[in-house]
Amino acid sequence: MNRKKQFGLLLSLIIFMVLVVCGATIGLLYNISFESTEERLTEIVHNQASFIESVAIFSKDHLTDYAGGWEQAALTEIIYAHENFDGFGETGEFTLARLDGDMMVFLLNHRFQSTDIPQPVPFNAELAEPMRRSLSGKSGLVIGPDYRGETVLAAYEPVNVLNYGVVAKIDLSEVRRPYIVASIIALGSTLLLGLITSIIFIKVTSPVLKQLESSELMIRSTFELAAVSIIHFDFESNILLANKGFGKLTGYTDSDLMKIKLPDLFCNGIENLPEVVSYKSETKGSVPYEKNMELVTRQGDKIWVNTHISLVSDYKKLPKYFIAIMVDINEKVRIEKELQRYTENLEDIVKERTKKLEEIQGKMLKQEKLAALGQLAGSLGHELRNPLGVMTNAIYLLLIKHESSDEKTKEYLTIIDRQIKLSNKIITDLLEFSRIHKATRAQFDIRNIIEEILSSSNTEGLIIDKYLDSEGIKLWADIDHVRIILQNIIGNAIQAMGGTGNLEITGRSNDDRIIISIKDNGCGMDEDTVRQIFDPLFTTKERGIGLGLSICKNLAEINDIELSVESVPEKGTTFFVEIPKEGEHEEIT
Repeated sequence: MNRKKQFGLLLSLIIFMVLVVCGATIGLLYNISFESTEERLTEIVHNQASFIESVAIFSKDHLTDYAGGWEQAALTEIIYAHENFDGFGETGEFTLARLDGDMMVFLLNHRFQSTDIPQPVPFNAELAEPMRRSLSGKSGLVIGPDYRGETVLAAYEPVNVLNYGVVAKIDLSEVRRPYIVASIIALGSTLLLGLITSIIFIKVTSPVLKQLESSELMIRSTFELAAVSIIHFDFESNILLANKGFGKLTGYTDSDLMKIKLPDLFCNGIENLPEVVSYKSETKGSVPYEKNMELVTRQGDKIWVNTHISLVSDYKKLPKYFIAIMVDINEKVRIEKELQRYTENLEDIVKERTKKLEEIQGKMLKQEKLAALGQLAGSLGHELRNPLGVMTNAIYLLLIKHESSDEKTKEYLTIIDRQIKLSNKIITDLLEFSRIHKATRAQFDIRNIIEEILSSSNTEGLIIDKYLDSEGIKLWADIDHVRIILQNIIGNAIQAMGGTGNLEITGRSNDDRIIISIKDNGCGMDEDTVRQIFDPLFTTKERGIGLGLSICKNLAEINDIELSVESVPEKGTTFFVEIPKEGEHEEIT
């Protein structure tokens, strides 16, 4: 219901109440006046009856010789006495009658200053009800028709001495007329006053109503369009009202909210809500409640919100309900947690980054050294090979020339020849390491390569187990590169076993690769050594410069070959070489 209808209803109620009061007042006055008229009529008829009865008794005792008898004498005296009777009211009337057979014959009438005698009325007729009762020997008050058929208020009483009846009456319309007129005037005045009051009230309150409607619309718009979630709830935690922002945030509809209580919306409820409500009631809303809590949406998702609860009081400062304002801080909480996690792990992150920087710096330093080593190897390799070649030829000639020499001389010459070969290998490794390799891939049988390497190696005292396909295992790679890789790995395995042990070489196939495993039961390696075996210049041997496996790693990468190793100290080492099966002829650098 809008404001105009409310004020219209209020004015109508006021007018109705005024009319009721006026009607009650008029009705009360009417009753008082009616009772007063009844008393007056009763007094008149009683006095008149007493008077007539006295006259009759006197005439009976003293006027018996009157012509027509004492009754006529008494009637004459009564008529004469009433000639000076002023009467009462506009319609007030006094009548005297007797019963003659079945007719009521009127003997005296005084009405409107007139004494005209009414016509006789049959006793059984519906007219002259008061006189009929009087002639029947009764007395009292009655509202009924008189001899004219008009409704009157009448007092009646019999005169027993003469068997007459006396009636004093007044028209009921005369009794009611003033109050009917007063009622009409009061009704008209009330309606006119109500109309004037309504016009003035509308003129005065119309701007106020417009301002109230504008304020209400503004408040409602603010409530509904607020970017935050707002709900109202009572002291039993029943949700009374929620804005659109709350529905958008949680997915709950108005019908959903009617079935749940406020604590049910949060993961852990609202801590100490009864105490908060009680305390806020006692302090009349002076202390707000604020906390970050996890809100559960209709879909079951959890959202962090900052919840601010305040108590709303009426104009008497009595608590009415609570208003809760919730702000979505889910992203803020996520960022804070992320920052906290980063802060807690900052030291670990710094250590990790520092370690990586040190590793990168070490690699860069090593690369610089390797680059310098490559340049040095390239320049010195050729210079050293020529003298070594001359020395090799000289040893060969000396062994031929001194073939018949003593064993001691032959032994020294053999030692010199072995050292020359070792030096030559070092030079070869340096040159291989500094060289830019190109891979020319072709298909070949790995068995031939393995047989060549084993036949040229010192395998005396070793047990060689080979598990290779009898039909041959065809590979797709640079045959020279594969030979270098396998020669280094098999050579390391033989050296690791120290002249005794079991060397196992196995070949197996998967979808697109051949996996060659080379297993020895030598001294094995620890985890730290395994991590560094492919690093340039790393070696565990007394002799050598640690470039063999590094060269193998480089050659494997340009041939799409994968190298891996497993090792257990004092139990042995297994190298895995995964080589592609097939492909097209190509060169890769």
